[in-house]
Amino acid sequence: RCSLFASALQSYKRDSVLRPFPASYARGDCKDFEALTSLFGEGTYLTSDLSLALIYSPHGHGWQHSLLGPILSCVAVCEVIDHPDVKCQTKKKDSKEIDRRRARIKHSEGGDIPPKYFVVTNNQLLRVKYLLVYSQKPPKRASSQLSWFSSHWFTVMISLYLLLLLIVSVINSSAFQHFWNRAKR
Repeated sequence: RCSLFASALQSYKRDSVLRPFPASYARGDCKDFEALTSLFGEGTYLTSDLSLALIYSPHGHGWQHSLLGPILSCVAVCEVIDHPDVKCQTKKKDSKEIDRRRARIKHSEGGDIPPKYFVVTNNQLLRVKYLLVYSQKPPKRASSQLSWFSSHWFTVMISLYLLLLLIVSVINSSAFQHFWNRAKR
């Protein structure tokens, strides 16, 4: 068994050389997965390179108020059983030569599967272990005091108005006038 990185379901690109899960399969419109073809043949495309998997996992919009941020990307970390139905570039046992039977799929238009790529022709050999969620750098949030004032602006304005009325009434009171006149002398 080995752990591999696979792009998320929604990362299907029509014009890409290597296609992860087709989008129609993810939506459930097309359950005949074997009828779908790609450049290197039929199957689920995986890679062992995280940076390559991130290319096939573009950012999408999430919940606006999420702590992770509003724009997210997802990569699945998969476990694959070492089986002849998993096509990849491997060397023959006791040899430095590439095993061509494992490196090519029937009806492949692109030839041998490139290094760091795996094509799983039998999805029962594939299991998702983890989902890695990436987000763009979230915007800096205002300080908690500033955000409290912005969310309670009506209460703040009424309080300031009441404070202004209190100051005016104190200034106009006879006790304050008497104290003020004594302080001036």
